[in-house]
Amino acid sequence: LLACGARRVLAPLWPVFVDTAAEVGAAALTAIADGRDLAEMLVALNTASVTSQGDEISRAGFVLWTS
Repeated sequence: LLACGARRVLAPLWPVFVDTAAEVGAAALTAIADGRDLAEMLVALNTASVTSQGDEISRAGFVLWTS
């Protein structure tokens, strides 16, 4: 995607829970709308409280690639 012109790609490195993917997506859209940095959003999301170890592992799977 970066080679095709995308400036940023936010994606998981491994399979994640659907609820966690929706949470990360919503947080990313809010961060973009507010003009905040996506990398900082990911850090904040990963330090927030989680309901299960599976959620924590799912959140940790997301990475941000930039061009």
